[in-house]
Amino acid sequence: MVLLSELVKIKSGVNGYRLSDEEKENLYEIPDLDYDYNHMNSAEDTSEITYYQGIMRMQAVIISEKNRDKILNQSYGVLTADTTKIDPKYLCFVLNESQSIQRQISRFTQGSMAKRLAPNLLKDLQLTLPPLEKQKKIGQAYAVAIYNNFLQRDQSNKLTKGVISALRRIDQN
Repeated sequence: MVLLSELVKIKSGVNGYRLSDEEKENLYEIPDLDYDYNHMNSAEDTSEITYYQGIMRMQAVIISEKNRDKILNQSYGVLTADTTKIDPKYLCFVLNESQSIQRQISRFTQGSMAKRLAPNLLKDLQLTLPPLEKQKKIGQAYAVAIYNNFLQRDQSNKLTKGVISALRRIDQN
């Protein structure tokens, strides 16, 4: 078992109340997080991972080139991975999907109304690390599966909209 703090540097986002109006227009928000999550398979090799710690969900994603210059508020953090020890996509997989991690988060946040994991607790998460090559294969398979799911949902939404549009035209006649 390895502590997350041995694999990444953790940096918290900034307090949103201290931002200028111009900076607030360049905030990284949930749609940006969703875009980055769905497009992790095409993310450039990077060591930076955005970690969202909202009230309803926690999620780790590879920061896309499109969103790299956006400002992160205090609901987000940046994990800079030591890529000689851990593959960033694998780390996203573990943080998002590992039952062991979910149990640790539940233990750390026990008794809290909001299930947010502060950076000082995040660093204490314990991970099991397979060899780096295996991590890369798992991480890439995870990212491709997410992207394929995104494409299927997108196609389904387009089909539904097309059918509804056709039905509305029929209904108007």
